[in-house]
Amino acid sequence: MCAEKIAFEEKYEMYSGLIFRIALIFLKNRADAEDVVHDVFVKVLSNSKNFNEAEGEKAWIIKVTMNRCKNILKSFWKKKTDLLQSVIDIPVFSEEERSVIKEVAALSEKYKTVIYLHYIEGYKVSEISHMLHASPSAVKMRLARARKLLKSVMEDETHE
Repeated sequence: MCAEKIAFEEKYEMYSGLIFRIALIFLKNRADAEDVVHDVFVKVLSNSKNFNEAEGEKAWIIKVTMNRCKNILKSFWKKKTDLLQSVIDIPVFSEEERSVIKEVAALSEKYKTVIYLHYIEGYKVSEISHMLHASPSAVKMRLARARKLLKSVMEDETHE
């Protein structure tokens, strides 16, 4: 096998799950999430950037993934169709995780993005602010508002 093919396979193994999870949270649809994985890796193959460290590459891949998801959500097809979109049948998550993921997925894009990057991927506020081109205080505010929204929804569900 050639070195480029091995390098690509390693990247696929390393990042495909990450890309799929991000896309699933944004798009709430397994088929669309799988399409995003494909699209992002086409972009990875055509990328001429050389990253000095894995974190730089990972941040770039996350950004490409989120942009692809945004493009899909803006598309005519997505706006005009009301497909049954659910993460219930995804075996990757436990029942409790599915419940939380559903609530995160229901948040507006700006809130679900910071929640995902901070709590799932473990990025610091400063790193998220750089990735999203937002001030650290804006990221902190989005996190606080998102947590408040999630807490409110989760409390409502337990009182029912």
